[in-house]
Amino acid sequence: MRKLKKAGRVIYWLVVCLVSLAIIASVVARITAESMGVQPNLFGYTPTIVVSGSMLPTIQVDSLNIIKDTNFDEVEVGDIIVYWSTERRINILHRVIDIDYTSDGVKYFTTQGDANPDPDNIQVTSDIYRGEVVATFNWLAPFLDDVVQNGVVNTTELLKVAALAVLVLWAALSAIYYLIGVICNSFLRLVKKGGQYDGL
Repeated sequence: MRKLKKAGRVIYWLVVCLVSLAIIASVVARITAESMGVQPNLFGYTPTIVVSGSMLPTIQVDSLNIIKDTNFDEVEVGDIIVYWSTERRINILHRVIDIDYTSDGVKYFTTQGDANPDPDNIQVTSDIYRGEVVATFNWLAPFLDDVVQNGVVNTTELLKVAALAVLVLWAALSAIYYLIGVICNSFLRLVKKGGQYDGL
């Protein structure tokens, strides 16, 4: 049981650290996305926050999205990708609606926001392609909504989000830890009494 308790504490603090890092990375990603075309990359994955409603209802404003650094040639029609708009100086997160080639044989994507009436007026080539969206967390949008405003971190709101994340995490892990303890204690009592399990 002591080993289980020790393992439980290690898992708890590990998850708390990971969640805290995810929140910080999300804030950094949003600031970066609003100011330049290069985003922080961790093992081929980049967290970013959508700041417009062009992909509604699929992707909510201020939702956290995970971008994977996938190969340009692996993208298919229907995938949601991120590309750098040299004109607007921001990263655009839109869906691929067509794949074609220029007269010179250069491959490009035509993209469009799910909520937009018309396709984007840009040919997305490999040089401005940033990656593919592999995960979207719309439920985080209300919590991240006030954390970054116009590229400036609201420290008070950031601390609130971090505290809430830790609180929820603590409650969930405490419940799991309690259930594991109950199951293990029941099993040990049964073994001491000479009981046997035929199967699970």
